[in-house]
Amino acid sequence: AIITIGEDDKILSFSGPAERIFGYSAGEAIGKNISLLTPRPKRKRARAWIRAHLPAEGSASTSSEPRRITACRKDGVTFPMELSVRQTVSEGKRLYIAVARDITEREAMQAQLIQAEKLSTLGGMAAGIAHELNQPLNIIRMAADSSLMLIEEGDADLDYQKEQLALIGGQTQRMAGIIDHMRIFSRKDDMAAEPFDAAASVRNALGLVHEAIHLADIRVAAKVPEHCRHVLGHAVQLEQIMVSILTNATDAILAHPAPARDRLRGKQRGRITVNLVDDKTSHWIWIIISDTGGGIPDDVIGHIFEPFYTTKELGKGTGLGLSVAYGIVTAMGGRIDVWNTAKGARFQIALPVAGRGPRGASDASTSPPPSPAAPCGPGD
Repeated sequence: AIITIGEDDKILSFSGPAERIFGYSAGEAIGKNISLLTPRPKRKRARAWIRAHLPAEGSASTSSEPRRITACRKDGVTFPMELSVRQTVSEGKRLYIAVARDITEREAMQAQLIQAEKLSTLGGMAAGIAHELNQPLNIIRMAADSSLMLIEEGDADLDYQKEQLALIGGQTQRMAGIIDHMRIFSRKDDMAAEPFDAAASVRNALGLVHEAIHLADIRVAAKVPEHCRHVLGHAVQLEQIMVSILTNATDAILAHPAPARDRLRGKQRGRITVNLVDDKTSHWIWIIISDTGGGIPDDVIGHIFEPFYTTKELGKGTGLGLSVAYGIVTAMGGRIDVWNTAKGARFQIALPVAGRGPRGASDASTSPPPSPAAPCGPGD
């Protein structure tokens, strides 16, 4: 849709695609305030709706970068739209040319890809989850067997039985917690973005894959604060990104033979380091994941965020994990980068603090600065 708007926020022209997208005829729209195309609760902010998407005063550019907004059709139905605005002058009057694209189908497809990758990730984690559940099950079985044996022999002691029942109750709570988190992780995200604690998401992701990584004889060193400033998005999606990167790091280490001297010394096969840095001097939070998997080949690293690009064997990778991660981070206003270190690969995720950075603060840069000094990981 292409819509021309005057300085008084009145619609001056309304293209054919605009008629189809919004449901208004050109005759109905021309002469009306641009707020006609916004949801009713936001119509008082119609002027800001256009001005907010323009480049800053003094900028060399006269066009804005495309941004996601919520628009409204004639029938009152709201929908996601990608909007860019260009400022121009005609006959001495300032005009705004808005180019809008309905992205409903695109977002639905992205949601399907995210869900497909999430379920694929769960399948890959099945062995670790089974082992994680097997431990409390064994404890429950032994406690129950012990109690039954004492009862049958007539040696049951009330205090001992209470202790065993408390142990069983604690282990069932542990199992319920694991299962509940898997249920939350696997459900489809259909809620609006909201502020959440990134540190909690990183710790949850580490909890999901810790057993599988431990079974692979890989050490995980994590430095994650108890809390950090909130970011805007979906907590489960950040967990999904972390699980995908940690799973890839595990696969890389398993495919990369450990030095013979390390094997002779009984050392673990490799190491994964996870650091979350919340530097209060900036409006950004960094999550840095490093591994000792030998790094990413030069002919691969440039394609790593492309959809369906994978170097794994058929049936062992969808090629969606990192492309989905890239889309999620970008939608959150952040950035994800990868490079090789001396011993492996390093991923760095930069996320703007909720209410700051590209999502609303005029005093913050639109791209993250270099990450602050973080605890060293493998290869540094």
